[in-house]
Amino acid sequence: MKPKDRRRQPHGPKTLLKETTSHMANATMEEFEALLQESFEMDTPDEGTVVKGKVIAIEAGQAIIDVGYKMEGRVELKEF
Repeated sequence: MKPKDRRRQPHGPKTLLKETTSHMANATMEEFEALLQESFEMDTPDEGTVVKGKVIAIEAGQAIIDVGYKMEGRVELKEF
């Protein structure tokens, strides 16, 4: 069995990184401003609102929960 030649994979991690970097370099300031403004307009839950999420880690007595927003939620384990 021959070892795989990783240089021939057109969509490997290095290629993806190059494509992403190239795209970022070509983005205009207007595109960046539009994306930033869009992120501010996203509906975010108010404090105390119950939302569904997935526990992704436990650290320092807290459950870290992915709720689908920019930041994860944190809930004290004693709350469960």
